Amino acid sequence: MCEYCLSEIGGIHFARALPERYLDLAQLFWIKDKDSERSVYSFREDLEDYFGVEKDYQTYYPASAYQTHIYKLLSINFKGTLDFIIENQTTKSYIDSRLSDHEIIKVTTYLPDRITKDLYVSHRLWCMYRGTQTAPNIIESIHMALERWLYE
Repeated sequence: MCEYCLSEIGGIHFARALPERYLDLAQLFWIKDKDSERSVYSFREDLEDYFGVEKDYQTYYPASAYQTHIYKLLSINFKGTLDFIIENQTTKSYIDSRLSDHEIIKVTTYLPDRITKDLYVSHRLWCMYRGTQTAPNIIESIHMALERWLYE
């Protein structure tokens, strides 16, 4: 039932009624627990492993702004949905993975009151929402939904 709510068109009713619970379910089903270990039967890392998302090869293929209900949730609960997009661990997982070797540049920004913030510059992350860089379909779809919403 949870997977239906997250991936099927009828799940939009759940997302509209309980947007915070929808995002909690998405966190639970889409994002790997950072303490989970790889299977001993896995001989290689898949793209999802580099980004810390669960493997789900067909549910969100092809990547699109409409593959998940994130696009609609941005209109219903903008702050909560934007926090979900920005604050999940997928970018940190990518930064810590071997995939990011030679792809990432760390840039320190200086803010008022002597506050510094490290930002990571990556062509893969920047172009992900366009589908021009290899990334898990679920992450591409979420980024495409954000782009679509920002255009409106």
